[in-house]
Amino acid sequence: MFKRLKKSRSCEKGSAMVELSISLPVLLLLMFGVVELSGFMLNHFKASRVAYEGARYLSTSAGLSGSGADVNERMAKLVSRYELPEGTETSYQLTQDPANFIEVNVIVPFSFSFVPMFDTSVRASARAAYLYNP
Repeated sequence: MFKRLKKSRSCEKGSAMVELSISLPVLLLLMFGVVELSGFMLNHFKASRVAYEGARYLSTSAGLSGSGADVNERMAKLVSRYELPEGTETSYQLTQDPANFIEVNVIVPFSFSFVPMFDTSVRASARAAYLYNP
């Protein structure tokens, strides 16, 4: 009877190593995926916030009819305040539908740190009613 118990224990000697070798890559892939997704979502939140604040500023600003230098300066300040990476593009346009709207678009380049060959961009836009006559 004791020989049977001893024999069954020796058969299970390497099973923990096999289970670890199967589950560890899956767990690491899941962990790195969560890290990458959180970085992408953080950039999306920042870009959305810049677009929102830019649209809000432009909707209450009568400076759109001028050269737009202060608008570009304000958008650059927003980009630097939210620490968006180099190469972030901002654009705005006044649309004259039935009502006047300002639309601000922000495009942020994003590169995955663990898979560098997949570069993408984060896009966000915001609209606000323009409170002045164009």
